[in-house]
Amino acid sequence: MDGYEHTLDNARPVPWRLTAALVTAATLALAGVAALLVVPASRPGAVLSAVRAAGLPVALPIAVPVDLAAPFAATPAAAWPDGVDGLRLPAATPVGDFSAAEVAAAAEQVRQLTAALNVDREVIEQRRFDRFLGLLSPSAREIAEPSVLARTENFPPYLAVVADGYRLLPAGPKTDGTMSVGPGTSRAELSVRVDLRVAYAFDPAGAKVFDPAELIVLRTFQLDFVVRRSPPFKATTAGIHVVGGQAFLEGAACRYARVNLIAPLFADRSQDACTT
Repeated sequence: MDGYEHTLDNARPVPWRLTAALVTAATLALAGVAALLVVPASRPGAVLSAVRAAGLPVALPIAVPVDLAAPFAATPAAAWPDGVDGLRLPAATPVGDFSAAEVAAAAEQVRQLTAALNVDREVIEQRRFDRFLGLLSPSAREIAEPSVLARTENFPPYLAVVADGYRLLPAGPKTDGTMSVGPGTSRAELSVRVDLRVAYAFDPAGAKVFDPAELIVLRTFQLDFVVRRSPPFKATTAGIHVVGGQAFLEGAACRYARVNLIAPLFADRSQDACTT
């Protein structure tokens, strides 16, 4: 499962936020201050930093109401399907030695693995990794097991794992993406690529949230798989292998993302230290 690149991308524009967050003059007037602050909404922690730098009272009421029953309402993910239903599969046609029906079956197997790796709550929250390991070929499973079992962090980046102490809201996750299927290096092998965006909504559990978007983490990735048939491949290598890809996180807590865990922004407000 080599060739996987994981990038925390808090530096580029975050689509879940307005381009600026305003602490309005009316709000500041409540604190006896005639001023207007404009701070980057892509870094909600900067709101408090700007308030302190301006010498304003830190108790300034700048929290924004959040609808926990509809956390995606103000985001592009509002219209995305739940679970892996947002992953659109290609029309099945014969490829190499695979019939159209066999291509469709292989695409469905990869869809199920993609779901297990990214949206199956028993996997990503409860860490029941057997639910995705069982979908890999025997040889791929043998390689993957040491990188996930008995670990608490630094999971392989193709796997989404929620950080301990945080949980998802009942809504979602939501997905939007496509799958393509083509020939592999032999007629008995398929090459499958998944391009997917996954939006996760986190339960604040009493934490103060200054922007509804602080609840949302967006994982954007491209994953490459190969599907091999037996014969001619041995039974131990027949099935699905994850062979590479790249991923980006937006709106994630940096200190968790650096050890390949997913947590929302309110879990770590030290965003000034997030440079990787």
